[in-house]
Formats: sequence, structure tokens, C-alpha cells
Amino acid sequence: MRKTAAHHAPAVLSREDGASAPQSFRAIAAALMMGVLFLTSPTFAEEGGACGRLEGDMTHVLSDLERFGVSGSVMVIETRELGRIAASAGLASHAPERKMTRDRAFQIGSQTKLFTAAAIVKLAKEGQLKLDDRISNYVDGVEGGDKVTIRQLLTHTSGLGDGVRPLDVPSPPPNRPVSFEFIAELSELQGPDFAPGESWRYNNFGYDILGKIIEKASGESVSSYLRRSFFVPAGMDHTLVGSSDDWSGANMAHGYWTSRGALEDMGAPRDLSWAATAGDMISTADEMVDFVRALETGSPSLGVTFDDLTAKAVPVPGAPEMPRYGYGVMERTFGGRIVLGHGGFIQGYISYSGVEPESGVAFSVMTALNGDPETNYEKLMERLSGAVQQILSTAIFAGVVKTEAGLQIDCAKESE
Repeated sequence: MRKTAAHHAPAVLSREDGASAPQSFRAIAAALMMGVLFLTSPTFAEEGGACGRLEGDMTHVLSDLERFGVSGSVMVIETRELGRIAASAGLASHAPERKMTRDRAFQIGSQTKLFTAAAIVKLAKEGQLKLDDRISNYVDGVEGGDKVTIRQLLTHTSGLGDGVRPLDVPSPPPNRPVSFEFIAELSELQGPDFAPGESWRYNNFGYDILGKIIEKASGESVSSYLRRSFFVPAGMDHTLVGSSDDWSGANMAHGYWTSRGALEDMGAPRDLSWAATAGDMISTADEMVDFVRALETGSPSLGVTFDDLTAKAVPVPGAPEMPRYGYGVMERTFGGRIVLGHGGFIQGYISYSGVEPESGVAFSVMTALNGDPETNYEKLMERLSGAVQQILSTAIFAGVVKTEAGLQIDCAKESE
């Protein structure tokens, strides 16, 4: 959950294509640069060929992640032209050994921030709060809370100390419940990073505070509000709030983490109170695609869109791969394409979900780690970034070929 070079979302390449180039030209150019020449083959241009080749490519890049510390992974991608397609690779658990399947649930870490921010914006639209309210109007016990606004928490520009940092990766997870008051004390001991609004630094404690504001403004628990406002309308039946919901029956992908010299199974139900509304949620790749798609299309049942969450995005200094951050939304580049979404890195799991607005391609990639203490997470992030970039380019190009060939293809129906 903390912001480092190898955190939340993979390192990515700089922009290579012209901003004004037509979509089809950019898709073809990106595909050629990535070496996706097989897409021009006759097989691909046949009905059904696109789905099989895209799934095969997805499986290949997921399998390759196992060389870099991943135990098992799932990727789901949805395009306007091809529908939805999924691939999985590796293991869902080690003991007993079970193969990974697309229906497995993962800890999604800081992807939780998408939901936390959407809840705050929805409450603002409903008149329950104002984004420029001081946080001291809602939450007691936060040093400097009378000078910091809700908007600054959303955009990581509050400057508050972050008591979650010493508990976050690469540290082992806490093995006991952690209260909001304890995190607030750690944050106060750290002291402010800068004056409110004067700079930018990723801050998990800020999103913990937003969780308390959701409860104060809505009169409900975070779990209740998120379920009523987002999970139920979006059909997210397998998405849970890990710090408060019972996830003993979840069909978990088991990620592993070496803690205090021992390998721990992070997929077994455990206390996630320390992560709270900055990163405690559990979901599946399919349901995360459902959510980011609903934000992209402006589903009336949600009442919040990516436009709402990015309208006041702020620049992120020194991060060309993530030039701006909105309300719980990373604007990241993958091979020169801006993707709206969020990544997550919590002990045992790395993930990313998002939408490329121009093409409308939505995707989610979930990985469960093998717990090897020698894992180089920077290299893993680079490879994961490359995987997302390759599949994104492939999927966009596949849509262009399908459209120009006049084919009627629905990958979701073909997989039934």
C-alpha cells in the first residue's frame, strides 16, 4: 500500500506514440513494437481466432510471472469489440496443491482506495459532506486535522504523518488487531511531511481517516455503506471488506509472505484492521472489471464515475509513469496509454485494475505471491507492467482487426 518505486502498480514505460495519432494507428504501432505480429495471421482474422490467440497470450504472460515470485495469477480483460476473456496460471494454494482458476478471490490492497474515494464523492454528491470540509469536523484525535481538508486526503496532499508506513510492505503484517487510535498516534509521532496542499506523498493513514468520515457522514459502517452503494448495484457478490466481513468461506487464492522467518499463508482469514479503508478489501478479477467498467460507463446505480474521481486530479512530482492522481484513481501510463484505475501491493498479493478510456478496454490482473524472501519486487513489478502493456496493446489491436474485418465475435459466449 505504500508509495515506492515498486508499489501498488508496476513501473511502466514512457509515452512512445503521438498524442494525436488515430486510435487504430496507435494500436497497430504498439502491437508491432511489442512483437505481436501473430495477430496479422489468417488464423486471427477468422471467427473465433481472436479469442483463442488473446487467451493464449494472456496465459503465456501470466505463466512467465512465476519466474519472478508469483505463485498463481488471474487476468480478466474486456473490450467493446470482443467481450470478456480470462486466463489463469499457476497455483491457487500450495497445501493442498490446487490450480488457479478465475473465480478465486484475492486481497486487493490499495485498490480499496477506489471504493473509499467513490464513497466519499457519492456522499458529497448526496449533500452529506463537502470535499473542502476540515477533517476535524468529522474525526477527533488527528493532529493537524483542523487544517486538512477531505479533498487533500483524497489526493494525498494532506502532508500528515503516515502511521501505516512502518506496518506496510516489506514489513511483516501485524499479528494482532490495530486500532485507528494507534495508527493516529504513530502518525503524530512521525510528524507532518509538509504543509497541507504544498506537495504530494502517498499516504495510507489519510485513507483510514476517510473511512471514519464515511461512517460519520452516512451513519453506517463502511462495510454496510459500500455493500449498499457499490457491491450490490454492481453485482459484486464475492467482494468483501476484510477488516470487518467474515471471509472464512471466501474462495481465496492463497498468497504467501515470509514473516519473522516463517512462511505465512495470507489467504487464510486474518486481521486486516491495520490496512482498513486504505487497503483491506478482497475481490475477484471479474468483479473488479465489473466495478471499473461501471465507473467508466457512468452506471446510474453507482452514482459515481471516473470523471467525478479525476476532475480535480493533481500532478505527481517525479513520477512520469503516474503523472496525476485523482480521488483514489491513479492515472498511469502503460506503453504510452493512460489507464485510470489503481494498483495494490499488500503482503502476499500484487494487483492492478483499470480502464483505458480511449479504447474502452477494461482489465484486472491479480497475483498471489509465493513468499520467497529473495523475491526482487522491483523486477516483478517491471515484468507485471510489461504483461499489462502487452495484453492491453494486443486486446486493442484485436478489436481493431475485428472491426475492420466485420466479424461478429463475443469471447465470453465462446468460452461458455
